[in-house]
Amino acid sequence: MASNPDREQLLSEPPDANRTTPLTRLPLELLAEILSFTSTPRDLLSVARTCKALCYQLLSPGAAYIWKNMRDRIGLPDPARFKVPVKSKKNPTESFALRVRVEPFVGREAAYAAFVFDGGWCQSCGERTDSMYASYSLRVRLCNMDECMEEWFRWSIEHQRLILRPTHNVPDGPDLPTYFAWSTVPVLEHTSNLWLYFATPPDGVTRFSLLEKEKLRLNLKEREGLSETHMAELSFENYSQSQQFSAGSKILTEASYKKLKKEKGRANIWIRFCNALLAWQSKWRSEIKTLTVFNKDVTMGFANDEKWEYSELMEHSSFGRLFECKILDRERIEPKELDRLRPIVARELRDFHEKQDRTAAKHLREKNIDHIWKYYQKLMSRTNEYPTLPSFPVFLTLPSVQFLRSPALSAAKISVETATADTGFMKDMIKHEIGKWEEQVKIDLLKTLDPSGALLEEWKKRVPTSREVHPVNRLDARWKCRICDTVENRYARDECLDFMGVCRHQCKESGGKKRKGKTTRPWSIDNFVKDQQACDAIRLCLQQLCMSPENEKLAVREIDWALWICKRCDPPLLLRSSNLLGHSHRHTDEMILERVSSEAGIWSSEVIPTPSGLTQWLVWDSRGTAKSWIRMKNYACCHCMNAIVMERDKPTPEGQLPDFASQQMVFQDVINETEKLDFNGLRSHLAAKHKVHIVHDEDYYCYQDVVDYRA
Repeated sequence: MASNPDREQLLSEPPDANRTTPLTRLPLELLAEILSFTSTPRDLLSVARTCKALCYQLLSPGAAYIWKNMRDRIGLPDPARFKVPVKSKKNPTESFALRVRVEPFVGREAAYAAFVFDGGWCQSCGERTDSMYASYSLRVRLCNMDECMEEWFRWSIEHQRLILRPTHNVPDGPDLPTYFAWSTVPVLEHTSNLWLYFATPPDGVTRFSLLEKEKLRLNLKEREGLSETHMAELSFENYSQSQQFSAGSKILTEASYKKLKKEKGRANIWIRFCNALLAWQSKWRSEIKTLTVFNKDVTMGFANDEKWEYSELMEHSSFGRLFECKILDRERIEPKELDRLRPIVARELRDFHEKQDRTAAKHLREKNIDHIWKYYQKLMSRTNEYPTLPSFPVFLTLPSVQFLRSPALSAAKISVETATADTGFMKDMIKHEIGKWEEQVKIDLLKTLDPSGALLEEWKKRVPTSREVHPVNRLDARWKCRICDTVENRYARDECLDFMGVCRHQCKESGGKKRKGKTTRPWSIDNFVKDQQACDAIRLCLQQLCMSPENEKLAVREIDWALWICKRCDPPLLLRSSNLLGHSHRHTDEMILERVSSEAGIWSSEVIPTPSGLTQWLVWDSRGTAKSWIRMKNYACCHCMNAIVMERDKPTPEGQLPDFASQQMVFQDVINETEKLDFNGLRSHLAAKHKVHIVHDEDYYCYQDVVDYRA
């Protein structure tokens, strides 16, 4: 799409602080006409708080009629009506209206609207809420949580002396100061039955007292010496007669009487005003409740006619926003609006269902992939039924497994667990495809062992038996990956792969790690080449043992018990059969091996330096149990030790047997003289002096048996 230079320039320009919206430049009459379509004073408050220009315009004296019209439209009580006539001191024949506590709202419609409709902080939990006052007289606001209502009611029971009821008659007169003083204190509105109930204790004994701040403001002092227990035992009348206030006398002075009478007038005006507000609030909420029930019935009928879910209609379409706006505007949903919204809502719900189906299918696919991995691990544990398995990325490419990952299976809402059950058909399909894949890999690997193809043709002509080993499973069949030149941990000592290792090999990523089911280096039979050094080493062993690679079981047993001397090393090193393959990669030329007899002097099994596999344990478990053994000075270099032994050992004359006892003494002396190293020091020594960068078991000698590895 071609770019719009003017639009890009407009978006790139910083906002101008002096720039104003067209709404602020409208004449007051047009602004009033626009605002007449709003439904509550809360909307006017939001507009007035948008910017300073609108605030000044709507709070100006000329805009008072906008607020007044809104107040009249919703039936909010007029604060100017709440007044009492008071005679003028200058002219007793004249009187004026007294609205002391209501006066801040008379002629100030915006402040009155904010007092009624603004939110605040909950008296119980302290959180911000948009709810109106629960008590306008005491300025108590509660949120919509039931816990806050219950907590406030419990508090009101415990602090009843702060909550008074205007249900008692208080006569005027200076001879009853206690009764008269009580009538000056703000009390809870009597229109709320709940508040009346919770202001009266269950035992019927009511205790009342002036608020502390009211006593201070009126300069009245309650008589001391009256205990709380005594107060609880008194009835309302007895307790009221037991109080004395001010001037040390029960009779008020004329000045105090006039002061209290004025305060009583203020309290009466305020409580009448608050009662009217609560009555209006109750009516307001009743109208909203009735309207909500009506609109909800219309909505449910609309959903039933169209066969839609009510919750989806309200939450996932524009109808939900219409419903909220209608409640805020206190309007009913009309049939013509339903006709206009029907195609829009149908399209929105269709899009929602499509998105929901896509999301569900995506989650099911992700779940299926995880279940495929678990199923793959399950197959790996069944070594008798599945002796050879491909790597997981290759496993995912099998046609039957691809079907398990396909959107068609997810769309049908079939899980992998159900499809791959032992009684399901997918199990046999996967097993058949794995066997077919394995046979093809064997044919391809035979070509790498014998590029001429003679071995493959010879094998095809044979009739294989259960005892005959396939050429790729023989001891002298080893491969290396030419892509990553790495092996899995189980083949780290051999540094090459057998047939099972080739099948399960997964090239590591650039970071040296593998990702489950994902690889940037896909598996291919062309990635593997014959490991000639390892194959030649095994072939030499079999020749000296007079064994054939076809007789695998017997050959494995004989090789495991044999010990070897590598004559290619200088000085020669003693090898276990388990270290033979890994050691063969140190020599570019063919190895020269010599089998060690049970009485071969210093090369006897009694002085074998290291348990088989100890090196891998020390390297891989460097932060676990092996940590203490790595730091221990318990190792010596066999290259250095064997060189010293070869120098000190006297050659045996021809025709005589070697002096085994003398050789043992020489070797023991060398062991005692050689410096002990920790494992990391040994690795540094081998790399620096002998150019051995990959340490094997035959490279060092252990003075103390590593019992943790034996365990």
